[in-house]
Amino acid sequence: MSVIAWLRGRPVLRGVAILGPAVAIVLTAGRLLTPAGQDAHDPSPVTAAPGPVIAGPPAPEAASPGQPTARPPVPDAAALAAAGAVAKAFLVGYASYRYDDGPGVLRSKLRPYDTDTFDGSLAQGGGAGVGLQQRVQQHEVASATVENVNSEGLAPDGRLVMVALVSQPITSDQGPVMRPRYVELFLVDTASGWRVDGVMP
Repeated sequence: MSVIAWLRGRPVLRGVAILGPAVAIVLTAGRLLTPAGQDAHDPSPVTAAPGPVIAGPPAPEAASPGQPTARPPVPDAAALAAAGAVAKAFLVGYASYRYDDGPGVLRSKLRPYDTDTFDGSLAQGGGAGVGLQQRVQQHEVASATVENVNSEGLAPDGRLVMVALVSQPITSDQGPVMRPRYVELFLVDTASGWRVDGVMP
């Protein structure tokens, strides 16, 4: 007797025989719908790949589809020399002060060397005004000498990064001191030449 004829004589098993191909199709479809490389009965979860981590200075906006992303060219030796000269002039004004300076003194000293964006931040109270009350109380006066300026290449947003060592001779009611400090500058090449667009003291 054939297997099919034997199943036809048994109602319960006949239903199983009829459903068998359908169950096989469902199980096969379930296996095809699982992620590649994972068995349909594998209980281990599928973890999505982590997204990119954004850190440091803000990245430029992504280009439109089909539009190539333009990166600024790496400055040559002449451009670096010009940027370094602007950085030094900027730092002399940035790191020198008097305790009785008015609120617009720093902006006027830096205006020939900074961008409109940086000047706007100074207008909102940013800049080298940390410890202003202490400076006034101690009649503090500082001058600045730039010892060296080195290029650190381009930041992710395309700005030129330069690091400088500045010496500050300071006099006050507490006596004279010499304060060395490192300052990181971000410069951009504008139609008027290199300009400082950001500072990290």
